[in-house]
Amino acid sequence: MKSLTLAVSMLACSMCAYAQSNLAAIAKSLENGQSADVSYSEKRNPQTKKLVSTSLIVGVPDNKIQEVKNAFEKDRPNSTSFSKVGANVMNISFSDDEASTTYVLVTGATDPNNQSIFYGVPITNKAENVLMQTVKYKKE
Repeated sequence: MKSLTLAVSMLACSMCAYAQSNLAAIAKSLENGQSADVSYSEKRNPQTKKLVSTSLIVGVPDNKIQEVKNAFEKDRPNSTSFSKVGANVMNISFSDDEASTTYVLVTGATDPNNQSIFYGVPITNKAENVLMQTVKYKKE
């Protein structure tokens, strides 16, 4: 019985990691790209030094927009929430025992009408299209 429980637990964990595999891969690829416009920040617990949250904002070249949108659609069935606002904004969230992760794609990000999407935080990223990844860890 223990081995069955362990097998089910391992499958559940791998499903969570798989849930956002397309978006995670694209975010990492864009972050490591040669012409990437990247902003990254992290917050740590002052006592334990463990990560509390991370934030990645990366520019998306025009020729990669459709690939990113396709990743949103591929990962959508495994998400905890999904929303799309017109043609400019896609938002998707995932949650597991370790963390809650949100991805937001904004096309036309330099348009002042779309700046409210950044929750009042001015972005230094000058890219026209932006992918944001926010991870909030559940255990400090």
